[in-house]
Amino acid sequence: MENPFLPMRLCAFGFQIANHPICQQFNHLDPTKALQNGMGVRTESSNGTLVKKAGSAFFVVISILNTCMLPYGRRPLREALLQPLWILRGLDPTFFTDIAITLLVGIYYHGINDLKPPSWILETRLVESQVFACLILLMIFAGLIVWRGEAQPSEFVPQQEDGSSKEQFLPPLLLPGRTTHSRMFPQKHSFAYSYFSVGVPVNFKGCAGSMLSTNLELLPPNERRKGWFNVNAADYLYRGGPERGLEERLRCYLRGEGVPDKAWSFAYLVTAPKFLGYSFNPVSFWYIYDSSRKLTMMVLEVNNTFGERRLYLLKSEEKASDESVPDGFEAPAKATKFTNAWVKDFHVSPFNSRKGTYSLTAADPVAASKTGAKVLDNVVVLNSSKAHAKLVARVYSDGDHMDPTTMSTSQALRLLASWFWVGFLTFPRIIAQAYQLYFKRKMHVWFRPEVLASSIGRTHTSSEAILEAYFRAYLGSLVDKVSSPLRLTYTPAGGLGESVTMTSRLTKDENEVKELTLRVISPAFYTRFVHYSHTTEAFDRESLHTDPKNRTLVFENAENLPLLLSSSTSSSTTKPNLGKIDRYRWQLLQRLRSPPPTTAYPDSDTTISDRASVQDIRKMPSSPLDHFAISLLHDDGNYSDVVKAQILKNASVLLRVEETSLAAVYRDTVTKVFIADTYFLGFEGLLSVIDLVVRILLVVVWFKFFAMGEIGQMKLEKGERACAVFGWKLVGWVVQNGVHLWYAVKDA
Repeated sequence: MENPFLPMRLCAFGFQIANHPICQQFNHLDPTKALQNGMGVRTESSNGTLVKKAGSAFFVVISILNTCMLPYGRRPLREALLQPLWILRGLDPTFFTDIAITLLVGIYYHGINDLKPPSWILETRLVESQVFACLILLMIFAGLIVWRGEAQPSEFVPQQEDGSSKEQFLPPLLLPGRTTHSRMFPQKHSFAYSYFSVGVPVNFKGCAGSMLSTNLELLPPNERRKGWFNVNAADYLYRGGPERGLEERLRCYLRGEGVPDKAWSFAYLVTAPKFLGYSFNPVSFWYIYDSSRKLTMMVLEVNNTFGERRLYLLKSEEKASDESVPDGFEAPAKATKFTNAWVKDFHVSPFNSRKGTYSLTAADPVAASKTGAKVLDNVVVLNSSKAHAKLVARVYSDGDHMDPTTMSTSQALRLLASWFWVGFLTFPRIIAQAYQLYFKRKMHVWFRPEVLASSIGRTHTSSEAILEAYFRAYLGSLVDKVSSPLRLTYTPAGGLGESVTMTSRLTKDENEVKELTLRVISPAFYTRFVHYSHTTEAFDRESLHTDPKNRTLVFENAENLPLLLSSSTSSSTTKPNLGKIDRYRWQLLQRLRSPPPTTAYPDSDTTISDRASVQDIRKMPSSPLDHFAISLLHDDGNYSDVVKAQILKNASVLLRVEETSLAAVYRDTVTKVFIADTYFLGFEGLLSVIDLVVRILLVVVWFKFFAMGEIGQMKLEKGERACAVFGWKLVGWVVQNGVHLWYAVKDA
């Protein structure tokens, strides 16, 4: 017999679910606004909590009624896709992935028929669908006609902006070639591979023919036509920065190195281009000329397999000689030679230390193009600390270079078929040669040291970008608390913003201000910093009292650091008013806190400062940065605005960064870092893989075992009482919405 009080009980049950701490995570979305625009944005107000809870309860009740009142398992896939909890979730980071998982798993187990509309819809909408399809085809046809009429073949006539160089000594070129490596000692080893590179004037923008494009960001959006091979200015020289285009970025870099704009008039870049958005560039060559077409400088942009980078600015020597090239190796022609030597300070290969010197002998591409010599012909020699040639590497163009603006269609197709795959094999070839050196040649392995201040660290991860925002704001809070005049200059890791200067509030007389500079040279500093319970200990072990090969940041005027650190001990120790779930999550973070991962090299300096060993990390699991993040719940906007701006600027993930969730974003990010460092060797990506597997399993359990499966049929056949049937359908609702409940648990 039907229970007349069932709807009331369902509503009460829905309110209980909506008030549960876990399900309250769905309350960040106003259901009415979600129906209007589909955006998962929190809309906080002081008197809107009850409305949100009521809305969440309404959607939960509708979801339960949808499962309990309809016939069981008639269309499992459609039922799963029409669950109201999809609306409550909004556009969270895993929303579309969960939709795809549900579709694929549902189609695999139940076929596509579950998604077919009823027959009456097909019959009444058939004519409309045919008319609509015809209109779409006509629109496409008309668009093709317009596009064909407007499309113009691109010629090599680069557009210029005010202030840019107009010199053009050499056009864009395609340079098929080869690279050779010969190791002289301690074990002899040689190899040679095909290598494809391109040359572009730094002031050229657009697409040369259909093959090569560069500086497209300088063109209007409707004129950006990408070629098969592309050179993206943002991938070169320094990371980040507001400068656009190769020439502007090169000018900015050279100014920082003390080279004025008038010292050069033209530059030519030879590099491995991107094909289908991918490239691996061990080294790029920047040729810099003065107004008399003389090659006066070169910039070697060296990248290692760890994503780190070193820029070497080399100036032409007055007297070029062949002494830098060992006997038995070919050197470029003397009339077109550029030579230089410099000290090695960058880790490139695990089979070479960071000691020694480099020497370069390079062909001048402008002069070579006039004489018919190789446009690209460079020899780099690595000499040991005892001045013995250890490694000789050569990269050169093999055969004639090609102008992409004059290539025929057949020539372009042959070039693509012959060379498109070379860039994809660069990294696998490096791995194959490393295997040969380690397992067959038994070469000694040098672990990767942290980069020096003269180099550029690897690209940051999303967790590092998020934690940088909190660290930046935390430094600002420390400076505000300093009781003496202090000016702090903070430079984040490459790609995370420009340098900022913070001045204490007591600064009045400029003559009394003390300077302090903090420069982060590796983005790993941010995820290592959160492992420490003391700011002083973190600075000691990451910079001041550690081996230089392990440093992740450097200080200038470190004698003024105690002024900053004195304010870090005055953090509030009052317990914040947190809910049960929040309190449990913070306790989990504290229990997971452990020393940071061990460094590659043991500390040679054992005279650790006394202040770094005053208290063991396990005795005080909460760090000042933890307290600062929690304090953002009641911040008046000064520091919250800094955190939000940096996260929105640098983090590549979709986040809710309102004041009410800033502490949760920090807590969840640090917890993920701790779990990855403790259980997964620091690989945060494995957590995403595990999360994906769990979500797939939850969907599989519903479709395979509950949606018209043996379990569902057996339980319903045995359930004679209405309450038993309702109870089992309620269990089915939980399983059917397992992926949504899993999201709520993660976001609790």
